[in-house]
Amino acid sequence: MLAMLKNLATCRITGRLDTEPDWPGISVSFEKNETCLVEGVKNVDKDEEVFILSRGIPMLVQTSRFGQVQSSQEEVIIFPKGLIGFESVRHWIIVPDPVGEDVAWIQSIAEEQVALPIISPRKFAPDYKICISNRQLSDLHIRRTDQIYVFSVVSKSGKSLTMNLRSPVVINLTKRLACQVISSENLPIAVPLDLNTLQTLKVAA
Repeated sequence: MLAMLKNLATCRITGRLDTEPDWPGISVSFEKNETCLVEGVKNVDKDEEVFILSRGIPMLVQTSRFGQVQSSQEEVIIFPKGLIGFESVRHWIIVPDPVGEDVAWIQSIAEEQVALPIISPRKFAPDYKICISNRQLSDLHIRRTDQIYVFSVVSKSGKSLTMNLRSPVVINLTKRLACQVISSENLPIAVPLDLNTLQTLKVAA
């Protein structure tokens, strides 16, 4: 399932990944068709909750939206601090949308009713750029060779669908660690999306 992320626009973090005083944060620029490398989870803090699974043995995740989804430990994404509104939910998997290739879902392992649609922001906002502080990304233990993905969460507002550009989800796919960040820039939190483009989310979102 993680491989399907390659079909969405990807990003690479540019700039020095250090904490020198003259470098308070990093900027994100986007590239497409990067190779996706999947490795084991590393550098997770000892006091963080770790979801114990048998490595390599398939597991079934019960979901209210997709039914039973087969996955494995290698496909679990850990959000050490959860997401906004779901701070206690730390273990997720990526589920491809059954209809639309421009949409993926982050599905909670523990709470079957919790699943959030995500999209590539550059697919719908070509000039999108974001500045993220090192502090917000500290849980991802980013190294220069890591594969970093940035996604916007899709929400339903009345009869409209919107994407949040101010608080994207950042996934370090190399280490399978992720977080939701808040941009230091005054970016919109509810950008309207074309319903004809995201047919699959008309009812589901």
